[in-house]
Amino acid sequence: MQRNMAHTKPHFLHVGPGRTGTSWLYGMLSQHPDVYLNPVKEVRYFSEACDYPGEGLLGRFRKGDWHNQNYRSYLKKRLRSYLKHPLTAVGSSDRLAWDLRYLFGRRSDDWFEGLFRCEVSKVTGDFSPQTQHIPPAEVFYISQEWPATKVLLTLRDPIEWGWSCARMWLIPDRDPREVSDAEFRDFVEKFTPDFPTVARISLWETAFAGRFKLLFFDDIAADPAKALNDVCDFLDLATGPIAGFDVSRRRYSSRPLAIPRRFRRILIELYENEVRQLAEKYGTYPRRWLERYGGGG
Repeated sequence: MQRNMAHTKPHFLHVGPGRTGTSWLYGMLSQHPDVYLNPVKEVRYFSEACDYPGEGLLGRFRKGDWHNQNYRSYLKKRLRSYLKHPLTAVGSSDRLAWDLRYLFGRRSDDWFEGLFRCEVSKVTGDFSPQTQHIPPAEVFYISQEWPATKVLLTLRDPIEWGWSCARMWLIPDRDPREVSDAEFRDFVEKFTPDFPTVARISLWETAFAGRFKLLFFDDIAADPAKALNDVCDFLDLATGPIAGFDVSRRRYSSRPLAIPRRFRRILIELYENEVRQLAEKYGTYPRRWLERYGGGG
């Protein structure tokens, strides 16, 4: 049967930072029969257009920046897959076409929309944490160019978030006692711009008025089934299909490790004022965060 296929503007953008349940949500929504998500979770179109303007094909594969390394790694991975199973490339022409477009296509709005070629009945979306901190003018541009697109942003206690980032990238296999305070502070300060401030959240809320949803990681941790149900409601997706999902499944979890007090003090110093502002605007959860580290008075 001929499928009704088309390119489409994404129905939603998830712009929350990593380590806030984004991989879990991507994994859950990718199982929904009415959803199409790209095989690469983080396409990063908007942020790379701002951070690396005019970067061409050669630059994408020759430069040493982390995002260029990601492209090279993905190319090698897909080549190995196709060489190991050559019939896959023939039998999966849609995936091959997607890989070629993603890796070698000239970046533009049309290029980005072309990545969402699927059945017209599908809800499509993009998960790119870096999109959260693009310039305000670009946020309003996206809102105006794609007036039906919705935005999801996930927020987590920054103390837990900062420690989760450190466990993932600074000390995945190290003993925390080997990490000095200076090294830890330097690491978390590099990540500080990635945490959504009140001003940044308000920008997205304003630009996407009526099309914006703030998610709290606390809700995902406490009741993942309800959190997923709420997201489906926001995206106008049927909730029936998610009843059988294993919502307790976690992706890319770090090893359990309690945060040392000295690192906790550094994180509180960096984020307490911001959490106070979040508590004034969003109430319950940010207030609980403050209370957990003695700043709720």
